Amino acid sequence: MLRTGLSLLPLFLPLAAFAAQLDSGLSRLLLLGALMSRSNWPTESRHKRGYGAEWDKVRKLVLERDAHLCQCRHCKAEGRTAIATEVDHIISRSIAQGLGWTKARTEHPDNLQAIHKHCHARKTQEEQGKTVKPKRIIGFDGFPISDGGGA
Repeated sequence: MLRTGLSLLPLFLPLAAFAAQLDSGLSRLLLLGALMSRSNWPTESRHKRGYGAEWDKVRKLVLERDAHLCQCRHCKAEGRTAIATEVDHIISRSIAQGLGWTKARTEHPDNLQAIHKHCHARKTQEEQGKTVKPKRIIGFDGFPISDGGGA
């Protein structure tokens, strides 16, 4: 048997069959490449997406303005204090664009809020119409904390 890069090729296997096997392997690779290119990860740099040095300055200003505390509606409604490490557009960039807002209005600090990482993910899921699973809070004893509805 002759060893190739793709498989063991018996010497009696016709070259056409090997070419078909090679072609199907390449087709699988092309299909996999096409699927991978459809991921949700951005393909452009953060600077090209509008998150460059100017954004860093505005982000710092908003975090300081909000005392690094999460300003999301869930934290406020539940009286929860969470440390904010991210800055969120209250009206998202895509919605603001659809409303005809200018970039200056979209990026204005009045449209930005300090937000906790998990709250930001939750808000983004809600905006995209996805089902949000309630987060289970675990106590110091390692058991889930009840929502006050039972023992």
